[in-house]
Amino acid sequence: MRAWSLIMKEFFMGWRITSLILIVSLLGMMMPSAEASASLKRKGILGLMPVDRSGPLLVAQILPGSTAETIGLKVGDSIQTLNNQTVGSFDDLIPLLANLYAGDHIALEVTREKKKLKLSGLMQERQREQSQHANIEYRSVDYANNRLRSILHLPKQSIHSTQDGVPAIYFIQGYTCDSIDYGLIPNVTTRQMIDQFVIAGYAVFRVEKLGVGDSRSSQHCRDVDFNTELTGFVAGLDALKSHHAIDPAKVYLWGHSLGVLYAPAMASQQNVAGIIGYGGVAKPWYDYMVDLFAKQSTKFWGLSQEQAERNTQMIKPMLADWLKSNKDWHTITQSKSFKESTRAELLAVNGDYVLTRHYEFFRSINQQDFQSMWLNIKVPTLMMHGSLDIQAISEDWAFQIARWVNQNSEQKIAKAIVIDGAEHGFMRYKNREALMQASREGRPSAVNPGKHFDKRIGELTINWLKEVTQ
Repeated sequence: MRAWSLIMKEFFMGWRITSLILIVSLLGMMMPSAEASASLKRKGILGLMPVDRSGPLLVAQILPGSTAETIGLKVGDSIQTLNNQTVGSFDDLIPLLANLYAGDHIALEVTREKKKLKLSGLMQERQREQSQHANIEYRSVDYANNRLRSILHLPKQSIHSTQDGVPAIYFIQGYTCDSIDYGLIPNVTTRQMIDQFVIAGYAVFRVEKLGVGDSRSSQHCRDVDFNTELTGFVAGLDALKSHHAIDPAKVYLWGHSLGVLYAPAMASQQNVAGIIGYGGVAKPWYDYMVDLFAKQSTKFWGLSQEQAERNTQMIKPMLADWLKSNKDWHTITQSKSFKESTRAELLAVNGDYVLTRHYEFFRSINQQDFQSMWLNIKVPTLMMHGSLDIQAISEDWAFQIARWVNQNSEQKIAKAIVIDGAEHGFMRYKNREALMQASREGRPSAVNPGKHFDKRIGELTINWLKEVTQ
């Protein structure tokens, strides 16, 4: 069996598009920058896949229309330098590309068939999203010296349009620091669902996180806590409601995964028309993490009940130190529970980072009182759960959120729905065995789901919106 930390990483991250990061989103992993200019520059794209990440940088694949193709890079070339900086491996290349934008000069020295060549040209920008049904605006959300890339799909035609504008859905992504700019992966499940909303007459808005994609910031998503990230989402909400084409009284939050937690926190700061959530959590983060080891390890990953119990008891003290205290991280890493847990590879830890985010990020989530936030929600709320959602674990959470919202409401304004065969990344499978086989094989994926894209999630959202607006 694979190391449990690797299983947990896949499990927790759900449907992260790692292969696409390698070939086309190198520059989405930009380093923090305090620079701000009149317009938000578009990141460039080199556009190659290496034979090996750690060895000499041999080109295995080149993306059509990319900088690599434009300057004449060929499959089989060995890259020696970039802008006079030595490149020993693919991993060496990433920081050298981090702050190159469309139009910037790039020069490579390569070896091709034992001959040394110099290639140069201008960085090409990442492909933008396109749509037959929407006019797409790439703008920025500016606040406190931060500039976050925003993407707005405005329907070319909308039956809901009034003199006040069109209604809008604000899609709030999950916990990872991956880009939500899908120009290079138009078939990704999220984008297909966005098209459903646009065709139904709703504008759809998204905003990148700090330091991700085109965004410019002195901080990066991977280093900030929940409240800092929340501030960016709230700034996005303000920008969306201020848009001339949007009806500010008809903005709906649509949270996916961790986005379900951001939704009530955002609604507590600004008025919204309603909240939709899919694949969310309804308990403290410490309890959620315990459930991952105690319950889902047996249900989805084949561990025996006895082994799951041993793992749970081993890691609980470390989880408590990490999530339920203010102990210094160095002190935690010296504890018996931490050493035993990492030795047993129960959790992916890399320095100050757990599951690719700073340890303070998840600690700050555990400090939030989400129950109180939901109890104060006064707008229509729809919670959806997929019966094959590994990450969200229990359908009870969707119903619990609905009960909280309804508790202080004279009318039952919230409801929960279970979608049979739906998994976390908006795909559909016949049963758990089919899902687990697909997970092991990596195909299909959320990037190219084919027939597995689950259109029911979007359809249920649209039908619910019709109900609450009648």
